[in-house]
Amino acid sequence: MTRPKVITKRTLTCLSVLLFFQHAFAQNAPSINLHSFTLGASSVSITDNYSDLVLKGIRSAELAYSYSSISSYRKKSISLTWNSGQAGNAKLNDFRAAYADAFSIIKSRNNGFNTYLGYAISTNPVFITNGNEDKKYSWATSTSLSAYSYSVYSWKSNSISIDVSIPVAGFASRPENNKVYGGNVNRLLYESYDNLFFTSLHNLTAVVIAVQYSRQVSKRISLHAAYQYQYKRLNDDNLFQQVSHGLRAGFSYQLK
Repeated sequence: MTRPKVITKRTLTCLSVLLFFQHAFAQNAPSINLHSFTLGASSVSITDNYSDLVLKGIRSAELAYSYSSISSYRKKSISLTWNSGQAGNAKLNDFRAAYADAFSIIKSRNNGFNTYLGYAISTNPVFITNGNEDKKYSWATSTSLSAYSYSVYSWKSNSISIDVSIPVAGFASRPENNKVYGGNVNRLLYESYDNLFFTSLHNLTAVVIAVQYSRQVSKRISLHAAYQYQYKRLNDDNLFQQVSHGLRAGFSYQLK
């Protein structure tokens, strides 16, 4: 066995053992359970070869909810996000649902700093409506398994966190080049999960990065503000690319 393969095998073995023990510790570690609600505004740029759209600076509004369970050894979360905007005759609707599970790999003795590493499973359908009377529909749906990391630094009643998700493998769908889509919403939702193809790093380049500042104002309530960057590029028969810069503000409520 060559030296690179030996190093890779040992690294994976050590990581597996580390995650196993972290999982065992996480079962008995006390956790904080949070409900978070946020509102935001984003600037989105879209390139969609199917509908011949190149739009920059789409102003969109965002509504998001997440539930998180965090201990010093493990972080689990479920999030739902809806983003909607319009530029000229083109209207954008962007939905995202994600589940993330990560274990602590680096932390300070006083838990002031902690880094978690794990995975995320997400689905992200993006719908575009172009035109007034003769509407033309397009979409870019993707369901992916992602590498996920979360780092947080806390002091007194404050904290700063960085959340990163990078898709590794999954499935996606795009409209067929020689077909025009219309009709009602139910039919469009059904067709947007038709024509599925496998995605990995060769035809899906994407990342979601969020930086958040939080301040605890009472025993159960925290206020937060965040910046999120999202990039998505699907290289199939017709190119789709989305770049988003967003600002969020909201609050978290801690359960007993």
